[in-house]
Amino acid sequence: MIRKIRKPISLVLVFMMIVSLLAAAPITASAAVYDSGSVEAKNLQVGDIITGSVDYVDFYGYTVTLKGGTYGTGNPYYVYTEDRVISDYGFDFQADEGHILLSDYDDYGEFVPIANNKIVDAVKVLAKDESKNTITLGGFDPNATYTVTWKNWDGAILKTDSKVAFGTIPTYDGTIPERKEDEDYVYEFAGWSPAPGAVAEDVTYTATYNAIPKPKTLFAAHSISLDGNIGINFYIAPFAAGMRPGDSGELEVIFEWGTEGPLVDVESQSTKVNVTPDNYKKVYDTIKVTCFVCAAEMTANVKATANLNGATATEEYSVRSYCDIILDENSDFSKNYKATYGTIKYGYLVDLVKKMLSYGAKAQTVFGINTGDLADKELSYVMQEVTSADFDKAIKAANGGAEADDIAARAAELGAGFKSPSLVFLSENTLKLYFSKDNDSFSTDGLTKWKDYYYAKSASIPAAQLDMLQEFTVSGTTMHYSALDYAKALAASGNSSNAALAKSLYWYNQAANEYFLKLVDLGMLTGDYTAQDGDVLSGTLSDDRVITIAAGATITLKDADITSFDGYSYHAGITLLGDARILLKGTNTVTGSHRSNAGIYVPQNSTLTIDGTGSLDVSSGNMDGGQATNRWACGIGSNNTGDKGNAGNIVINGGTITATGGSQSAGIGSSLYGSCGDITINGGTVTAKCEGFGGAGIGGGRMASCGNILIRNTVTQVTATHGSGNGYPLASSIGAGSVEPDPNHPYSIGTVTIEDGANVIQN
Repeated sequence: MIRKIRKPISLVLVFMMIVSLLAAAPITASAAVYDSGSVEAKNLQVGDIITGSVDYVDFYGYTVTLKGGTYGTGNPYYVYTEDRVISDYGFDFQADEGHILLSDYDDYGEFVPIANNKIVDAVKVLAKDESKNTITLGGFDPNATYTVTWKNWDGAILKTDSKVAFGTIPTYDGTIPERKEDEDYVYEFAGWSPAPGAVAEDVTYTATYNAIPKPKTLFAAHSISLDGNIGINFYIAPFAAGMRPGDSGELEVIFEWGTEGPLVDVESQSTKVNVTPDNYKKVYDTIKVTCFVCAAEMTANVKATANLNGATATEEYSVRSYCDIILDENSDFSKNYKATYGTIKYGYLVDLVKKMLSYGAKAQTVFGINTGDLADKELSYVMQEVTSADFDKAIKAANGGAEADDIAARAAELGAGFKSPSLVFLSENTLKLYFSKDNDSFSTDGLTKWKDYYYAKSASIPAAQLDMLQEFTVSGTTMHYSALDYAKALAASGNSSNAALAKSLYWYNQAANEYFLKLVDLGMLTGDYTAQDGDVLSGTLSDDRVITIAAGATITLKDADITSFDGYSYHAGITLLGDARILLKGTNTVTGSHRSNAGIYVPQNSTLTIDGTGSLDVSSGNMDGGQATNRWACGIGSNNTGDKGNAGNIVINGGTITATGGSQSAGIGSSLYGSCGDITINGGTVTAKCEGFGGAGIGGGRMASCGNILIRNTVTQVTATHGSGNGYPLASSIGAGSVEPDPNHPYSIGTVTIEDGANVIQN
């Protein structure tokens, strides 16, 4: 039997209860030095330096204070002695060939930065108040040099670098700092506080360390493993046995049931592991050993006895014991997990654990194991119903629409009879297909004999692959069948306990699928982000971030809210970097950051494909300088800004989509004077409208071009609404926007095809 896993996913939950502590001063952000390009005031932080080499600084929306004593009228012998406040509308910042000039439009005065009684060509951000949109600037001399001091955690000076030039990012070239271990901790160098950045003043960097607890007991930690099997991981600490890094020895661990002996023979898993300088390099290193149990044994305690270097210890632990820690929102584990991965990921983990325990409880009932202490007895989780259609949908979704083969028909062609499938619910999920040999043409090579039958098997199927078609080689022929196909049959068997087990397996699989996705929590982002193939974007964007999709990537929007923009930036809510596919799950909202930016920008010569079962409300931005205003770009398609007013191809295969464009722009398509490629709608429910004037619902903006538009009769419904006239020719609902003869702005509209029977409403 040959088994092929198409989508390998590691299903290991290893969340060790070892806490790393930071023994250092708080880390602060390093100053940034802006010496080229354009600068936006909203990105500036206290300590940042702006030199005269920048092109322009946009202070729009901010009130600027020029700090007294640091600014003059251009005469280096006269220093302005009072703070001067200049409003956002009465202030300009210019940099011309390295010289900074600040102009006060209210008083028609010109100011230049002064430092040390001389004109300088750099300013420093002295203060900033985001709540009031105020910034305080002071003159700064970029020709000065500074002293960089490197200190250890206790204040001891490790190294001093003098005459470090302005803007230099210093590096430490000494030996790696060390901190001696104490009775409770060993310390590992973790970096410097603050993190080294461009030098703009005398600065001291202090070494920081991770404080790692020394193991006090032989059993240092536990975890659970679900990488195809259900296992309890025990972590043995050689340090607690009197060993030191580099020592060698033999660890023996004996497994037995704590109080009862369920299905799995755990004694046979007893093991010996060599401790060597290769696997014991640091004080806190541990040796992991695993005891596998079956689904019905999640509440049963495994007793592990460890012997190492003359030290002996015994520990009892169960799968549910670890699950209880995960489910406790106030446990150190849960707090650390949420801080590291976010509340969305933690929620997926909790859901997985609950459904795994429910699966275990149903298995206990079927196999009669410890039924007085069911795994889910203290859970609030109630399993929802699962229909045959749900099983089919899950299998198709996991396999690109493919289904299991008709095993009986395939077997008959080979001269065999198909007896039945089976799924072994022990320490591993093993799927078996049983056959009878009806004539000599059927080859049993590679099959295992059982009584009068022969079977092929696929073993150690992880939870997230139970819905995937496994490949079985039978008599030289490949057959496809999944564990959920078997569960579907079991659910319809008429036996209520077996049916409950099958349905719980379905939910366990679905929860594993969710948890092991490549989740990107939008609320956890600390900077701009390019989504990669397989990413799932979820949560609410917490700040103005540029979200792009890598060329060729398929990503998922799952309950994503990409709308948190301040109106000062100029970018689409999502920008493609090439061809991309977006799958929709749950409820999603995307807007542009500014009124001239699309919700989703599809660059020219690129293709966006949208599919899925979720919804998407996507629109042009409606902010300008922090103020709400009218929209001016497409919901999906082009921006309303120069060359980005041209868009590529748009294909919609599924989902519920509401796309809103602004004035002179289509809901889906192109904006004023721009263009878009072909628009194809094969499925889903699509509502597209121009909220202002001059744009089509689907197609072109005012005086804009569009490729061919095709709406197939496989759609659920398409509703297209054009914008108002506003003195211009009225746009089409589907097709051209408002157009009129204009030799300076030629346009073209391709063929509009709406297939017979397509449910299309045009307004």
